[in-house]
Amino acid sequence: MKTMCLGMLLFVVITAIALPASAQEVKKGKISILANSGIPVGDFSSVTKPGIGGLIQITGSPAAAPELSLGGALGVMRFAGKDLNFSGENVTASGLTVIPILAMAQYTFPTDGNAKPYLQMGLGLYHLRTTGSSFNGFGVAPGGGVLIPITPNRSWFRVEATYHLVEASYTVSTLFDSAGGNVQFLNVLAGVSLAFGQQQASDIGPASADTAFAHGCRCFAGVNELSR
Repeated sequence: MKTMCLGMLLFVVITAIALPASAQEVKKGKISILANSGIPVGDFSSVTKPGIGGLIQITGSPAAAPELSLGGALGVMRFAGKDLNFSGENVTASGLTVIPILAMAQYTFPTDGNAKPYLQMGLGLYHLRTTGSSFNGFGVAPGGGVLIPITPNRSWFRVEATYHLVEASYTVSTLFDSAGGNVQFLNVLAGVSLAFGQQQASDIGPASADTAFAHGCRCFAGVNELSR
C-alpha cells in the first residue's frame, strides 16, 4: 500500500510540474516500440535469471503543456528460473512471466540540443504467471531516458531505464511451500518512438511560413482579379 501511495504522489507531482507550461500548439502523440532486458532485484534475483521482453507505449501531449505526455503502456517480460538446491535436492525454480498494464505520465525537459531527456512514472496492474498459477499485483515504475531524433519531429531513437516494484508475492517453484517477496526488477529499454497527429506550429520553419504566405497572396490576387 505504501508503494502505491508513493507512486500516486509522484504521478501527481510530475503532472503538476508540467501543467503550468504554455505553448501555442495543437495536440500530438507518440507511439513507442521498445525491446527490453530485465534485471531481477532483491529476493527476486535469488530465484530468477535476467529476462527479456518488449513494450508498447502510446502517449499524447495536451495543447497547454507540450512537455507533458499522458498515456498507457503494455508490456511482457519473461524471467527464467534459476537452478537451486532445496533440502539437498537440485531443482529449477519456475520462471515468471510479467505483464505490466500501466498508466504513464512523462515529462520531457526542454533543451537547446537535439537530444531530449525525460522522466516518467508508471502506475498500474501487473499480471504475473508462473507454472500452474497466475495472479495480479499493483505496482509502480519510475524511470527516465533520452529521445534522440532520427527525423525532425517525426521519429526518435529512445533509450530508457525503468525500475519496477510490484506488491505481489510469488511462488518460485511448485516444489516450494513458501512464497517469495515483492517482484522487483530493473528494465533497460531501447527502441523507436513515432509521432502521430498534428505537429506544433513552431515545427513549420521560416521558409515554409514564407512560402505559405506568398501562396496566400497569389490566391488573394487571383480572386481579386476575377471579381472585377
